[in-house]
Amino acid sequence: MRCVLWHMGQAGAWPAAPLPETAPVSVTVLEVTTTLVFIEGTSPSTWGQDYSLCAPLYTNVRTGLVVIGVALAVVGAGLTLSAFFEPGAPSLTQVNPLAAPNLQPSQARTMVVWLENTSSGTLTLSWVSSSDVNVSVYRALVCGFVTSNTHVLYCPDGPALATWPLNSSGHWNTSGEISFPLLLNLDNVGSKTVTVNAVFDEVWASTSPRVPTWVFVSILSGGAACISIGAVAIFLGLFLRAGVYSRAPREDDPSYDDPEFGPDEPYTDPDDDGLEPPPV
Repeated sequence: MRCVLWHMGQAGAWPAAPLPETAPVSVTVLEVTTTLVFIEGTSPSTWGQDYSLCAPLYTNVRTGLVVIGVALAVVGAGLTLSAFFEPGAPSLTQVNPLAAPNLQPSQARTMVVWLENTSSGTLTLSWVSSSDVNVSVYRALVCGFVTSNTHVLYCPDGPALATWPLNSSGHWNTSGEISFPLLLNLDNVGSKTVTVNAVFDEVWASTSPRVPTWVFVSILSGGAACISIGAVAIFLGLFLRAGVYSRAPREDDPSYDDPEFGPDEPYTDPDDDGLEPPPV
């Protein structure tokens, strides 16, 4: 700030008598000129700091904050993706082994097969015999009851699903909608006793959700929180200048004096010749 005084009118001592109204009157004009200078500097300082909206990115980045922010953002992104890409529930499997030991010649035997009814699954039958037999698989239909022991009688429903005439082994599978019970018919048409072993293996997809809802919401919330905190840390690390509070007060700041105009000096009148006025 520069204060300039311009003196106009009579110089020297004022007369004791009042001046006439038409006499010129001494006028003192105070002109205040204020200059605000912004000086861009790389060192942290509260004086001469660039406050413009287009200030360049500071070179003294807070590396620690940036690293922590990036790490939190990566962890948050991983948690968020894991919430949406959780592996599905594992497929369920159920096995029903059957055995028909000592199946006599010209003897037939029917076994009822029970597994899980499902709208989408795979059913596999593998069997082996010690000698050639007739084997067939049917859908079962309730055809009667035995009241003495509350036993349900099942009969074949429709054509055979699979059949092996005079074979010692076989394999069959089907997929899609599967309903039970099924009937496994064995018929020993040979002349010697045989033993038949069969295994029904069913695989179907679970209808339960991949993960409980509260687990999904918790993982998603944690991921969003980590990403938000990481973004704030990265922003502060890039734009918050390091050491803004490490400067001394203004009086001790070496940049207090204006570098363009130099240190403040007392003002001298350019018309003053330096001589003392004569005594009156």
